[in-house]
Amino acid sequence: MKAAVVSHGTVKDISHLKALLNECQLLVCADGGAQYVLNCGMFPDAVIGDLDSIDENILKKLVNNNVEIIKYPKEKDFTDTELAIDYCINKDADEIMLLGSIGDRMDHTLANILLLVKLVGQNIKACIINEKNRIYITDSSLSLKGNVGDILSLIPVSGDVQGVRTNGLQYELSGATLSFGSSIGISNVFMDEEISVTIDSGYLLIIKSND
Repeated sequence: MKAAVVSHGTVKDISHLKALLNECQLLVCADGGAQYVLNCGMFPDAVIGDLDSIDENILKKLVNNNVEIIKYPKEKDFTDTELAIDYCINKDADEIMLLGSIGDRMDHTLANILLLVKLVGQNIKACIINEKNRIYITDSSLSLKGNVGDILSLIPVSGDVQGVRTNGLQYELSGATLSFGSSIGISNVFMDEEISVTIDSGYLLIIKSND
Protein backbone atom coordinates (compact mmCIF):
# COMPACT_ATOMS: atom_id res chain seq x y z
CA MET A 1 0.00 0.00 0.00
CA LYS A 2 1.23 3.44 -0.94
CA ALA A 3 0.85 6.16 1.68
CA ALA A 4 1.42 9.91 1.79
CA VAL A 5 2.52 11.83 4.87
CA VAL A 6 1.77 15.53 4.46
CA SER A 7 3.66 17.84 6.81
CA HIS A 8 3.38 21.58 7.45
CA GLY A 9 6.41 22.66 5.44
CA THR A 10 6.34 24.56 2.15
CA VAL A 11 3.88 23.59 -0.59
CA LYS A 12 3.83 26.01 -3.53
CA ASP A 13 1.77 24.09 -6.08
CA ILE A 14 -1.47 22.56 -4.82
CA SER A 15 -2.19 20.87 -8.18
CA HIS A 16 1.19 19.10 -7.97
CA LEU A 17 0.37 17.96 -4.44
CA LYS A 18 -3.10 16.74 -5.43
CA ALA A 19 -1.69 14.65 -8.28
CA LEU A 20 0.66 12.94 -5.83
CA LEU A 21 -2.08 12.36 -3.26
CA ASN A 22 -4.23 10.70 -5.92
CA GLU A 23 -1.55 8.01 -6.27
CA CYS A 24 -1.97 6.94 -2.64
CA GLN A 25 -4.32 4.64 -0.77
CA LEU A 26 -3.59 6.18 2.66
CA LEU A 27 -3.36 9.92 3.43
CA VAL A 28 -1.94 10.93 6.80
CA CYS A 29 -1.26 14.50 7.90
CA ALA A 30 1.31 15.64 10.40
CA ASP A 31 -0.54 18.42 12.23
CA GLY A 32 -0.90 21.54 10.05
CA GLY A 33 -0.30 19.56 6.87
CA ALA A 34 -4.04 18.91 6.99
CA GLN A 35 -4.65 22.38 5.56
CA TYR A 36 -2.80 21.44 2.36
CA VAL A 37 -4.92 18.33 1.89
CA LEU A 38 -8.12 20.32 2.43
CA ASN A 39 -6.88 22.85 -0.13
CA CYS A 40 -6.77 19.95 -2.60
CA GLY A 41 -10.47 19.35 -1.97
CA MET A 42 -9.68 16.11 -0.15
CA PHE A 43 -9.79 14.75 3.39
CA PRO A 44 -6.98 12.78 5.04
CA ASP A 45 -7.55 9.43 6.70
CA ALA A 46 -5.82 10.65 9.86
CA VAL A 47 -4.24 13.73 11.42
CA ILE A 48 -1.48 13.16 13.95
CA GLY A 49 0.48 15.49 16.22
CA ASP A 50 0.17 18.01 19.01
CA LEU A 51 -2.31 19.99 16.86
CA ASP A 52 -0.61 23.32 17.55
CA SER A 53 -0.68 24.24 13.84
CA ILE A 54 -4.33 23.54 13.10
CA ASP A 55 -7.02 26.20 13.26
CA GLU A 56 -9.99 25.23 15.45
CA ASN A 57 -12.44 25.55 12.56
CA ILE A 58 -10.33 23.23 10.42
CA LEU A 59 -10.15 20.72 13.25
CA LYS A 60 -13.92 20.83 13.59
CA LYS A 61 -14.31 20.25 9.85
CA LEU A 62 -12.01 17.23 10.02
CA VAL A 63 -13.89 15.73 12.96
CA ASN A 64 -17.25 16.28 11.22
CA ASN A 65 -15.93 14.33 8.22
CA ASN A 66 -14.84 11.35 10.32
CA VAL A 67 -11.12 11.99 10.01
CA GLU A 68 -9.20 10.12 12.70
CA ILE A 69 -7.52 12.62 15.05
CA ILE A 70 -4.62 11.38 17.17
CA LYS A 71 -3.42 14.06 19.56
CA TYR A 72 -0.04 13.97 21.29
CA PRO A 73 1.25 16.28 24.04
CA LYS A 74 3.33 19.24 22.86
CA GLU A 75 6.29 17.98 24.86
CA LYS A 76 7.10 14.67 23.18
CA ASP A 77 10.13 12.72 21.99
CA PHE A 78 9.29 12.54 18.28
CA THR A 79 8.24 15.01 15.61
CA ASP A 80 4.72 14.98 14.21
CA THR A 81 6.14 13.76 10.90
CA GLU A 82 7.82 10.75 12.49
CA LEU A 83 4.63 9.91 14.37
CA ALA A 84 2.71 10.06 11.09
CA ILE A 85 5.28 7.78 9.45
CA ASP A 86 4.91 5.28 12.30
CA TYR A 87 1.14 5.35 11.79
CA CYS A 88 1.62 4.43 8.12
CA ILE A 89 4.01 1.62 9.03
CA ASN A 90 1.46 0.23 11.48
CA LYS A 91 -1.11 0.29 8.68
CA ASP A 92 1.26 -1.89 6.58
CA ALA A 93 2.30 0.75 4.06
CA ASP A 94 5.20 -0.51 1.95
CA GLU A 95 5.76 2.81 0.17
CA ILE A 96 5.59 6.28 1.73
CA MET A 97 5.83 9.69 0.09
CA LEU A 98 6.77 12.54 2.41
CA LEU A 99 5.19 15.78 1.19
CA GLY A 100 5.40 19.25 2.70
CA SER A 101 8.52 18.00 4.47
CA ILE A 102 10.86 20.77 3.28
CA GLY A 103 10.43 24.25 4.69
CA ASP A 104 11.92 27.23 6.49
CA ARG A 105 12.73 25.25 9.64
CA MET A 106 16.05 23.68 8.67
CA ASP A 107 16.06 21.45 11.75
CA HIS A 108 12.78 19.86 10.69
CA THR A 109 13.89 19.64 7.06
CA LEU A 110 17.10 17.80 7.95
CA ALA A 111 15.32 15.55 10.44
CA ASN A 112 12.74 14.65 7.80
CA ILE A 113 15.44 13.78 5.27
CA LEU A 114 17.19 11.55 7.78
CA LEU A 115 13.91 9.79 8.58
CA LEU A 116 14.44 8.13 5.20
CA VAL A 117 17.21 6.09 6.88
CA LYS A 118 14.63 4.65 9.27
CA LEU A 119 12.42 3.64 6.36
CA VAL A 120 15.27 2.08 4.40
CA GLY A 121 16.05 0.00 7.49
CA GLN A 122 12.48 -1.34 7.43
CA ASN A 123 12.55 -2.09 3.68
CA ILE A 124 9.95 0.58 2.97
CA LYS A 125 10.26 2.48 -0.29
CA ALA A 126 10.31 6.18 0.60
CA CYS A 127 10.86 9.55 -1.00
CA ILE A 128 10.60 13.22 -0.07
CA ILE A 129 9.02 15.21 -2.88
CA ASN A 130 8.51 18.89 -3.58
CA GLU A 131 7.96 20.79 -6.82
CA LYS A 132 11.64 20.67 -7.83
CA ASN A 133 13.19 17.70 -6.03
CA ARG A 134 12.84 14.03 -5.21
CA ILE A 135 15.00 12.90 -2.31
CA TYR A 136 15.94 9.31 -1.51
CA ILE A 137 18.37 7.41 0.71
CA THR A 138 19.71 3.99 -0.24
CA ASP A 139 21.95 1.42 1.42
CA SER A 140 22.09 -0.80 -1.69
CA SER A 141 20.74 0.30 -5.07
CA LEU A 142 18.22 2.64 -6.64
CA SER A 143 16.89 3.09 -10.17
CA LEU A 144 15.21 6.34 -11.16
CA LYS A 145 13.34 7.59 -14.20
CA GLY A 146 13.67 11.17 -15.37
CA ASN A 147 14.44 13.39 -18.31
CA VAL A 148 17.77 13.84 -20.04
CA GLY A 149 19.33 16.87 -18.40
CA ASP A 150 17.82 16.32 -14.95
CA ILE A 151 20.29 16.85 -12.11
CA LEU A 152 21.31 14.02 -9.78
CA SER A 153 23.36 14.59 -6.65
CA LEU A 154 24.94 11.91 -4.46
CA ILE A 155 25.74 12.82 -0.85
CA PRO A 156 27.13 10.42 1.78
CA VAL A 157 25.27 10.63 5.09
CA SER A 158 26.96 7.86 7.08
CA GLY A 159 30.66 8.46 6.75
CA ASP A 160 32.37 7.41 3.52
CA VAL A 161 30.18 5.45 1.09
CA GLN A 162 32.07 2.65 -0.63
CA GLY A 163 31.72 1.01 -4.02
CA VAL A 164 29.54 3.60 -5.74
CA ARG A 165 28.59 2.59 -9.27
CA THR A 166 26.31 4.53 -11.61
CA ASN A 167 24.77 3.99 -15.02
CA GLY A 168 23.14 6.59 -17.24
CA LEU A 169 24.88 9.70 -15.88
CA GLN A 170 27.22 12.19 -17.52
CA TYR A 171 29.96 11.52 -14.98
CA GLU A 172 29.89 7.79 -14.31
CA LEU A 173 31.28 6.20 -11.16
CA SER A 174 32.71 2.69 -11.08
CA GLY A 175 33.44 1.44 -7.58
CA ALA A 176 34.19 4.93 -6.28
CA THR A 177 34.34 6.04 -2.67
CA LEU A 178 32.36 9.18 -1.86
CA SER A 179 33.84 10.83 1.21
CA PHE A 180 31.64 12.24 3.94
CA GLY A 181 31.93 16.04 3.92
CA SER A 182 32.87 16.30 0.24
CA SER A 183 30.77 17.95 -2.49
CA ILE A 184 32.19 15.83 -5.32
CA GLY A 185 28.86 14.04 -5.89
CA ILE A 186 26.84 17.19 -6.51
CA SER A 187 25.20 18.08 -9.86
CA ASN A 188 25.68 15.04 -12.04
CA VAL A 189 23.39 14.90 -15.08
CA PHE A 190 20.91 12.38 -16.52
CA MET A 191 22.09 11.19 -19.95
CA ASP A 192 19.31 8.58 -20.23
CA GLU A 193 15.68 8.49 -19.16
CA GLU A 194 16.48 5.85 -16.54
CA ILE A 195 19.59 5.76 -14.36
CA SER A 196 20.84 3.50 -11.60
CA VAL A 197 23.04 3.92 -8.54
CA THR A 198 24.51 1.00 -6.58
CA ILE A 199 26.67 1.08 -3.45
CA ASP A 200 28.50 -1.55 -1.42
CA SER A 201 28.27 0.04 2.02
CA GLY A 202 26.94 3.08 3.86
CA TYR A 203 23.92 5.31 3.34
CA LEU A 204 23.78 7.52 0.27
CA LEU A 205 21.46 10.51 -0.08
CA ILE A 206 20.26 10.79 -3.68
CA ILE A 207 18.56 13.96 -4.90
CA LYS A 208 16.97 14.26 -8.34
CA SER A 209 16.34 17.89 -9.26
CA ASN A 210 14.84 19.69 -12.22
CA ASP A 211 15.27 23.41 -12.84
